[in-house]
Parts: sequence; C-alpha cells; structure tokens
Amino acid sequence: MANIDTTNDTLDTGIVSLAKRMAQQADAHVRPLRNTEDEEAFILFCDPYAFRDLKSDSAIQQAQREGLQRGAKFQPLMTGGDLLWDNVIIREIPEIADFIDGTSGTNGVWGGAATADGLNTAGNSSSRVGACFLCGQQALSYGLGQRPQTIVDKDYDFGFQPGVAVELKHDIQKSFFNNKQHGMVTVFVSAAADS
Repeated sequence: MANIDTTNDTLDTGIVSLAKRMAQQADAHVRPLRNTEDEEAFILFCDPYAFRDLKSDSAIQQAQREGLQRGAKFQPLMTGGDLLWDNVIIREIPEIADFIDGTSGTNGVWGGAATADGLNTAGNSSSRVGACFLCGQQALSYGLGQRPQTIVDKDYDFGFQPGVAVELKHDIQKSFFNNKQHGMVTVFVSAAADS
C-alpha cells in the first residue's frame, strides 16, 4: 500500500476492468449480479474522491458522451449518477470517506478512530488511500436468528392505549470463506481529498 502514488494509481477505467477480471478469476469465482433482463453486471462501491478521479478519466467521459442516447433523461455526467464501464456499475458512497478520514461516529475495523487505521496516510509520501469494493453475488450475508413477530402489550397506558412492537433477530455481514473475502474484491487507490 505504501507504493500507491497520487500520479499513477488513481481510479481509472483500467483499474475497474482489472478488478472485474480479478473477480472472474478468483477462487471461488465472484458471480456477477443478474438484473431483470438477465444481464450480468458487477457493482463497484467507491470512495467519493476515487469516484471523482474516475469521472475525470478521458475514457469514461468518452464512453458516457458517445454511449448514451442523446436527449435521454438519465445523463450521469450531468446529473452525477452512477457510471457504467465494462459491465461494472460504479456507485459513489460518501460514507466510505468518513471511515477513512476518521469522521464517522461508529466503531469497528474502520471506525470512529479510523485515522489510527492509517488509510488517510497509507500511500506514498503519506498520501490518502481510498477504498473501493467490487461486489457480486454473496458479497453480503444475511442471517436470520428469529423471524419477525408482533408483540402487543395491552397493559400499556393503564389499558387505554395498547403498545405494539416487532421483535426480530438478524445480522448482515461481509461474507468470508476460509478466512478470505467471498463475493467481492477490495480495491485500494490513491484518492487525495479536496484541498
């Protein structure tokens, strides 16, 4: 990670395509998502500064300019929406920067004290490194420990107003198999914050 530099390692179309190839060749393979038209695609969730760098890449600008129907209501270069490259949907997630820059109020691997985790100074010459996550099927796991059930408390408010609640036990986590990420590829790129 210390070799990531601000000149050659910003997010561009080449890195997006490389991440897709890595997902397809991984053991076990990262299976792409399938939409209602039976088309396959991966989705890349990006740090906002990495997404900014990708939007300024000349190849993505040309693809957006020439690949979209003129007059279409959806124009990502104008509206700031998702980008599409090599059957990878690229989506900006602003909260990723919170974890890298230590502005989040949560705890965890990248939590409230994220600057101690070092991504904000992990690159060459202590430059900021952004994280992007190329996801396919099974990137997240949903575990259900108890199905939702309704609980009615008729004793609430001295019997005048019943209290109603829903009880549920569940968890959502990144998938791991044999101590390796499953269903995703993590991409680290140079992503300098705006000055």
